Amino acid sequence: MNLSEGLLSIRRIVSEGKRLPIYLGIFSTCFVLWLQLSSPALVAEIIERLEFLV
Repeated sequence: MNLSEGLLSIRRIVSEGKRLPIYLGIFSTCFVLWLQLSSPALVAEIIERLEFLV
C-alpha cells in the first residue's frame, strides 16, 4: 500500500456520514492532553506564560 492509497482509505473512513466533527474532537482532545502532560520545552514555556496572564 503506497501513500496515496493510505490517504484515500483514511479520507474515505473520515468522510463517511458525519464522523468528521467526532474525529476532530477526539484529535483536539488528545492534542490538548499531550500538550498538558508531556509537552516539549518550547510549548511548556508558552503555556506557562499564558497561565501567568490569566
